[in-house]
Amino acid sequence: MAWNGAIRLGLLAAAIDFLLAAGLWILLTLITHSGGDAVSRPLGLGVLFAAPGIVGLLGAIGRRRSLLAAAAIPLFAGSFLSWAFVTLPFLVPSLLFARAATRVDAQPLSASARIAGAAAGLVVALLMLAAGVAFLGFTEDTCLNQDGQSSCSSAATTVLGGATAVGLAGLAIAVAAVWASVGRRANLESATAIGHEPDAAGEA
Repeated sequence: MAWNGAIRLGLLAAAIDFLLAAGLWILLTLITHSGGDAVSRPLGLGVLFAAPGIVGLLGAIGRRRSLLAAAAIPLFAGSFLSWAFVTLPFLVPSLLFARAATRVDAQPLSASARIAGAAAGLVVALLMLAAGVAFLGFTEDTCLNQDGQSSCSSAATTVLGGATAVGLAGLAIAVAAVWASVGRRANLESATAIGHEPDAAGEA
Protein backbone atom coordinates (compact mmCIF):
# COMPACT_ATOMS: atom_id res chain seq x y z
CA MET A 1 0.00 0.00 0.00
CA ALA A 2 1.05 3.55 -0.65
CA TRP A 3 1.36 4.49 3.00
CA ASN A 4 3.57 1.48 3.71
CA GLY A 5 5.77 2.69 0.88
CA ALA A 6 5.77 6.17 2.41
CA ILE A 7 6.89 4.72 5.76
CA ARG A 8 9.78 2.92 4.10
CA LEU A 9 10.82 6.06 2.23
CA GLY A 10 10.60 8.11 5.43
CA LEU A 11 12.71 5.64 7.37
CA LEU A 12 15.26 5.48 4.55
CA ALA A 13 15.44 9.26 4.34
CA ALA A 14 15.97 9.53 8.11
CA ALA A 15 18.75 6.93 8.05
CA ILE A 16 20.52 8.72 5.18
CA ASP A 17 20.16 12.06 6.94
CA PHE A 18 21.68 10.74 10.16
CA LEU A 19 24.62 9.22 8.28
CA LEU A 20 25.21 12.43 6.33
CA ALA A 21 24.98 14.55 9.49
CA ALA A 22 27.55 12.37 11.23
CA GLY A 23 29.76 12.49 8.15
CA LEU A 24 29.49 16.27 7.96
CA TRP A 25 30.49 16.59 11.61
CA ILE A 26 33.53 14.37 11.13
CA LEU A 27 34.56 16.05 7.87
CA LEU A 28 34.31 19.59 9.21
CA THR A 29 36.17 18.58 12.36
CA LEU A 30 39.04 17.34 10.21
CA ILE A 31 39.26 20.17 7.67
CA THR A 32 38.26 23.27 9.64
CA HIS A 33 39.67 25.15 12.60
CA SER A 34 37.14 26.47 15.10
CA GLY A 35 39.46 27.71 17.83
CA GLY A 36 37.65 31.03 18.09
CA ASP A 37 34.20 29.48 18.28
CA ALA A 38 32.43 29.36 21.63
CA VAL A 39 30.41 26.39 20.32
CA SER A 40 31.92 23.81 17.98
CA ARG A 41 30.72 24.68 14.49
CA PRO A 42 31.11 21.12 13.12
CA LEU A 43 29.13 19.66 16.02
CA GLY A 44 26.48 22.38 15.85
CA LEU A 45 25.93 21.90 12.12
CA GLY A 46 25.84 18.14 12.53
CA VAL A 47 23.13 18.42 15.16
CA LEU A 48 21.12 20.92 13.12
CA PHE A 49 21.23 18.71 10.02
CA ALA A 50 20.21 15.68 12.09
CA ALA A 51 17.13 17.43 13.54
CA PRO A 52 15.03 17.12 10.33
CA GLY A 53 15.82 13.40 10.30
CA ILE A 54 14.30 13.07 13.76
CA VAL A 55 11.22 14.99 12.64
CA GLY A 56 10.88 12.86 9.51
CA LEU A 57 11.30 9.70 11.56
CA LEU A 58 8.50 10.84 13.86
CA GLY A 59 6.40 11.60 10.81
CA ALA A 60 6.89 8.09 9.47
CA ILE A 61 6.18 6.43 12.80
CA GLY A 62 3.18 8.66 13.54
CA ARG A 63 1.87 8.58 9.97
CA ARG A 64 1.92 12.36 9.55
CA ARG A 65 2.51 13.64 6.04
CA SER A 66 2.89 17.18 7.37
CA LEU A 67 5.95 16.13 9.39
CA LEU A 68 7.48 14.34 6.42
CA ALA A 69 7.08 17.52 4.40
CA ALA A 70 8.40 19.62 7.27
CA ALA A 71 11.56 17.50 7.41
CA ALA A 72 12.22 18.08 3.72
CA ILE A 73 12.17 21.90 3.89
CA PRO A 74 15.19 22.69 6.11
CA LEU A 75 17.25 19.94 4.48
CA PHE A 76 16.54 21.44 1.07
CA ALA A 77 17.53 24.90 2.27
CA GLY A 78 20.59 23.61 4.10
CA SER A 79 21.85 21.61 1.14
CA PHE A 80 22.87 24.88 -0.53
CA LEU A 81 24.60 26.25 2.58
CA SER A 82 28.18 25.51 1.52
CA TRP A 83 29.93 26.93 -1.54
CA ALA A 84 32.15 23.83 -1.42
CA PHE A 85 29.04 21.65 -1.92
CA VAL A 86 29.76 19.56 1.19
CA THR A 87 26.11 19.98 2.22
CA LEU A 88 24.65 19.24 -1.23
CA PRO A 89 24.14 15.50 -0.47
CA PHE A 90 21.40 16.52 1.97
CA LEU A 91 19.24 17.04 -1.11
CA VAL A 92 18.85 13.25 -1.18
CA PRO A 93 17.01 12.84 2.16
CA SER A 94 15.13 16.08 1.46
CA LEU A 95 13.71 14.72 -1.78
CA LEU A 96 13.00 11.34 -0.19
CA PHE A 97 11.03 12.98 2.63
CA ALA A 98 9.11 15.05 0.08
CA ARG A 99 8.37 11.96 -1.98
CA ALA A 100 7.23 10.07 1.12
CA ALA A 101 4.80 12.89 1.93
CA THR A 102 3.28 12.71 -1.56
CA ARG A 103 2.87 8.93 -1.43
CA VAL A 104 0.48 9.01 1.51
CA ASP A 105 -2.97 7.76 0.56
CA ALA A 106 -5.54 10.52 0.36
CA GLN A 107 -8.06 10.39 3.18
CA PRO A 108 -11.11 12.61 3.76
CA LEU A 109 -10.28 14.99 6.60
CA SER A 110 -12.21 17.77 8.24
CA ALA A 111 -11.18 21.34 7.56
CA SER A 112 -9.92 21.70 11.12
CA ALA A 113 -7.77 18.56 10.79
CA ARG A 114 -6.24 19.81 7.54
CA ILE A 115 -5.52 23.21 9.06
CA ALA A 116 -4.02 21.67 12.19
CA GLY A 117 -1.78 19.39 10.13
CA ALA A 118 -0.58 22.20 7.89
CA ALA A 119 0.01 24.48 10.88
CA ALA A 120 1.99 21.83 12.78
CA GLY A 121 4.18 21.10 9.78
CA LEU A 122 4.78 24.78 9.08
CA VAL A 123 5.67 25.55 12.70
CA VAL A 124 8.11 22.63 12.87
CA ALA A 125 9.80 23.61 9.60
CA LEU A 126 10.09 27.27 10.59
CA LEU A 127 11.53 26.37 14.00
CA MET A 128 14.24 24.25 12.39
CA LEU A 129 15.06 26.98 9.87
CA ALA A 130 15.20 29.52 12.68
CA ALA A 131 17.59 27.27 14.61
CA GLY A 132 20.01 27.31 11.70
CA VAL A 133 19.73 31.08 11.32
CA ALA A 134 20.36 31.57 15.03
CA PHE A 135 23.44 29.34 15.08
CA LEU A 136 25.02 30.95 12.03
CA GLY A 137 23.67 34.45 12.64
CA PHE A 138 24.47 35.07 16.30
CA THR A 139 28.23 35.38 15.80
CA GLU A 140 30.95 37.73 16.97
CA ASP A 141 34.42 38.95 16.08
CA THR A 142 37.20 37.16 17.94
CA CYS A 143 40.99 37.07 17.85
CA LEU A 144 43.29 34.42 19.27
CA ASN A 145 47.00 34.68 19.92
CA GLN A 146 48.85 31.40 19.56
CA ASP A 147 52.62 31.08 19.44
CA GLY A 148 52.98 34.78 18.82
CA GLN A 149 50.59 34.74 15.86
CA SER A 150 47.19 36.36 15.82
CA SER A 151 44.21 34.62 14.26
CA CYS A 152 40.96 36.53 13.88
CA SER A 153 37.46 35.53 12.85
CA SER A 154 34.50 37.75 12.02
CA ALA A 155 31.93 34.96 12.36
CA ALA A 156 32.81 32.96 15.47
CA THR A 157 29.92 31.06 16.99
CA THR A 158 28.57 32.20 20.35
CA VAL A 159 26.99 30.57 23.37
CA LEU A 160 23.84 32.60 22.69
CA GLY A 161 23.66 31.31 19.13
CA GLY A 162 24.28 27.74 20.18
CA ALA A 163 21.78 27.82 23.03
CA THR A 164 19.12 29.48 20.87
CA ALA A 165 19.64 26.95 18.08
CA VAL A 166 19.40 24.00 20.46
CA GLY A 167 16.28 25.45 22.05
CA LEU A 168 14.54 26.04 18.72
CA ALA A 169 15.50 22.65 17.30
CA GLY A 170 14.42 20.96 20.52
CA LEU A 171 11.09 22.76 20.41
CA ALA A 172 10.59 21.68 16.79
CA ILE A 173 11.21 18.06 17.73
CA ALA A 174 8.88 18.35 20.74
CA VAL A 175 6.06 19.75 18.60
CA ALA A 176 6.66 17.01 16.03
CA ALA A 177 6.60 14.34 18.73
CA VAL A 178 3.27 15.58 20.08
CA TRP A 179 1.71 15.76 16.62
CA ALA A 180 3.05 12.32 15.68
CA SER A 181 1.70 10.86 18.92
CA VAL A 182 -1.74 12.30 18.23
CA GLY A 183 -1.70 10.83 14.73
CA ARG A 184 -0.57 7.42 15.90
CA ARG A 185 -3.22 7.30 18.63
CA ALA A 186 -5.96 8.32 16.20
CA ASN A 187 -4.87 5.64 13.75
CA LEU A 188 -4.92 2.93 16.43
CA GLU A 189 -8.33 4.02 17.68
CA SER A 190 -9.67 3.98 14.13
CA ALA A 191 -8.27 0.49 13.54
CA THR A 192 -9.75 -0.79 16.81
CA ALA A 193 -13.14 0.65 15.92
CA ILE A 194 -13.30 -1.25 12.64
CA GLY A 195 -11.67 -4.39 14.00
CA HIS A 196 -8.35 -4.66 12.14
CA GLU A 197 -4.78 -3.51 12.23
CA PRO A 198 -3.85 0.07 11.26
CA ASP A 199 -4.21 0.40 7.53
CA ALA A 200 -2.53 2.48 4.90
CA ALA A 201 -4.59 5.59 5.51
CA GLY A 202 -2.47 8.67 6.02
CA GLU A 203 -2.97 11.52 8.40
CA ALA A 204 -2.42 15.21 7.78
